[in-house]
Amino acid sequence: MESQETANYRAGLLFGLAAHACWGLMPLYVSRLLYVKPLEFLCHRIVWSCVLLVGMLWLTGKMGEMAHALRQRTTRRMLIISTILIGINWFVFLYGIASGQALQNSLGYYTNPLFNVLLGVLVLGERLRPGKWFALALAASGLIYLMTALGTVPWIAFGVASSFAIYGLARKLVPVDGLAGLSVETLLMTPLSAGYIGWLIAQGDAAFGNYGSASDALIIFSGPATVVPLLCFVLAARRLPLTTLGFLQYIGPTMQLLTAVFVFG
Repeated sequence: MESQETANYRAGLLFGLAAHACWGLMPLYVSRLLYVKPLEFLCHRIVWSCVLLVGMLWLTGKMGEMAHALRQRTTRRMLIISTILIGINWFVFLYGIASGQALQNSLGYYTNPLFNVLLGVLVLGERLRPGKWFALALAASGLIYLMTALGTVPWIAFGVASSFAIYGLARKLVPVDGLAGLSVETLLMTPLSAGYIGWLIAQGDAAFGNYGSASDALIIFSGPATVVPLLCFVLAARRLPLTTLGFLQYIGPTMQLLTAVFVFG
């Protein structure tokens, strides 16, 4: 019979694999909505994610956990920080796709594991075996080559990588249930997001409601498309060392790179 620690580790691996597989397929979904402004789409992701998460909390009887997290000053501050970080990450990712720079998004998520491992070693005191150091050095060498080949500073890649790595660290440190924490994050961003969507609709400049029911359904689907992988990631982050989480993060960008090359050209 396996120990609780081993069971948690196995569950963490499964959650991590699920999260990164979903993110690897995300560009295929977003590419169907390129006519939606990046900021409008980001706001829809936030609002529909909030609706879904709060509904899940209510159905599972965990509304009290969200209220408890908001009452704790330290937890509330950490969640505000993680909210800002994931908001930045989402916007930069969407901007990369909308501006035809999907390759930089992929490069950013290839760079992200290096940030994760660095934070795990320097901040959390995690240790790497020689084999992992070798793999890390090999990955870093490949990234340096790719960045040199681009011929420009990959700001989108760095924005994606740094924001998500620090977000992962913040969520690992904050003592709150994954579902409740995500609910707080989206709830904090929802008022401004809903206000911006309302303003666009009032101006007649919103994609939502102007491109047919199929388009509206795709936009609403941004809620579960955001929540499912992010919830899996948070559950993985609570169970795995940050260094292990970092190495898992090569799955998503590899899928995104293949999509950028063979689908988007």
